[in-house]
Amino acid sequence: MRILGFLVVVLVGVAGLGCEGPSCDREPALTYENWGQAYLSTYCTGCHSALVEGEPRKGATVGVDFNTYGDVLAHVERIEARGTGAAPTMPPSGGPSAQEVALLDEWLTCAVYPDAAALEAQ
Repeated sequence: MRILGFLVVVLVGVAGLGCEGPSCDREPALTYENWGQAYLSTYCTGCHSALVEGEPRKGATVGVDFNTYGDVLAHVERIEARGTGAAPTMPPSGGPSAQEVALLDEWLTCAVYPDAAALEAQ
């Protein structure tokens, strides 16, 4: 019976985490300069860079590059779809910890999406 109670507590906790999404009250907030650029350099631009051509791109779609914040804004939905969630598919060889994936989700939700929407509204 104790195991069943423990499982219920764990499942309720996990379900609660999935529903709320990231909190955007971090001080200082995650930005391209203080977090995103380093993350992208570590996990993404080895393949997703305008400076990388041919086989070293390892199949990364030409033009889907993350060299600048403008590139990130243009591809934010793709970054979220492939780089976050319970089982991210990028980078294909893995690498980011669960905490880093959560921080990526927070950065996209709290900074990148709002900046992309503001840019689109201009």
